[in-house]
Amino acid sequence: MPRVDAPGEWARFGWRYEDASGRSLLTGTDMVHVTPGGDIDEIVVFADRPE
Repeated sequence: MPRVDAPGEWARFGWRYEDASGRSLLTGTDMVHVTPGGDIDEIVVFADRPE
């Protein structure tokens, strides 16, 4: 089950795209800013190709 780290008004989670065999093609971490009303108003994406 995916885990979201949410200290305060920022949430952070990792992700991975895989091919049909399960080999990792692209990995990354996204951070989103959540307003007091519960809306997302900023998204920061860090992506990298696995070696």
